[in-house]
Amino acid sequence: MSAVIAARVERIVAGGLGLVRVDGQVMLVAGVVPGDEVELRGAGSVRGAQRATVVRIARPSPDRRAPECPIVDACGGCPLMHASAGAQRHAKEGILREALGRDAFISPIVTGDASLAYRDRATLRWSRGRLGYHRSGTREVVDVVACPILSADLAPAVDLLRSLLPDLGRSGTARAVRAGPGKIALSISPDGDPTAALFRAVEAAVACGRLRGAVVVSAGGGSRARIGDPTGEVVGGDGEPIAIDPDGFAQAGAALVPRLASNLIARIPASASVLELHAGAGTWSVAIARRAGSLVCVEAEERAAKRLAENCAARGLSNVRVRTETAEAALATGGKRPDVVVLDPPRTGAKEITAALAKLRSPTLLYVSCDPATLGRDLRALVTGGYRLVDVQPYDFMPHSAQVEALAALELQ
Repeated sequence: MSAVIAARVERIVAGGLGLVRVDGQVMLVAGVVPGDEVELRGAGSVRGAQRATVVRIARPSPDRRAPECPIVDACGGCPLMHASAGAQRHAKEGILREALGRDAFISPIVTGDASLAYRDRATLRWSRGRLGYHRSGTREVVDVVACPILSADLAPAVDLLRSLLPDLGRSGTARAVRAGPGKIALSISPDGDPTAALFRAVEAAVACGRLRGAVVVSAGGGSRARIGDPTGEVVGGDGEPIAIDPDGFAQAGAALVPRLASNLIARIPASASVLELHAGAGTWSVAIARRAGSLVCVEAEERAAKRLAENCAARGLSNVRVRTETAEAALATGGKRPDVVVLDPPRTGAKEITAALAKLRSPTLLYVSCDPATLGRDLRALVTGGYRLVDVQPYDFMPHSAQVEALAALELQ
């Protein structure tokens, strides 16, 4: 057994892990707060980084708090729940600054009013009779009885899925989304083929009103069966609901969506021509369209593009054109240069299109990011390509997690 090591936690790094230095060597440890004086035991190397586990908190930091969830250390979904609100803000700003560089102008992080019951979307796993989230750093499922960060409308999804466990199959994934006040929509993806018993159980849940609707996806995604009305509702940038599929992408929490959208549209000149890449179901589009003279929305996923068109049509936004294609294909086709480009790529970022964006030379680029590391990489490429980074505004969409959302504004030099 390795020796116990005494150390002090310096700061929080990407992934919500604490950084300590022992004899000049950096080690990463979970479940700690900056300022904690801890006793650790080495846990080997994970992806090239030295890891350690906590034996004892010898002297807790003044910023340490009792977590609101009894399984926080096992689940791993809320690695900062031990920290005060101020310490969480400081940690997230630090993660972003580390990724973007010390010279980047980063505004203080914008936070919401609630740190619990904020999530309107969640992905749960089931395996061998357990239902919940993955244990930190593993594929093992941690059984969850209740999750304090799920919104009041979404929280019943845990009990609902648990009641379906006997019919769900050995393992799989369920994506749950709020579908209106007191309503839930699900996407259910067994690792094997769905059974007749599963369909009967879901149909019964819809019939009795526990479930608005569900999509049952066969193994490998070869077929999708709709039961009831599997339409989720999340808040769009204009503060009104937008419709999404239960396995479609949208922000997990609603509170800060209109605030980021307000910042976004304030940077768009009135009546400007706007190209929006990775538009999804229209979270930002429904706000941008009210400001822009014309808006071209590009979304590669067919179902999301269909929802996007429906959400804009429901608002009577006639200046929107939806193109169902990849961002790379849209930029390759040329055409008139837009005044503004807005992009909200997936976590992997926009590496494939930074050269094309630089070549397009639109006067303004507005980049919404959920991953500081890929944002930093892409901003460096765009600055090399002729843009100036004006500022970056972070948002705490997901309290207690290490997630940092950010809006980066760039101007052509």
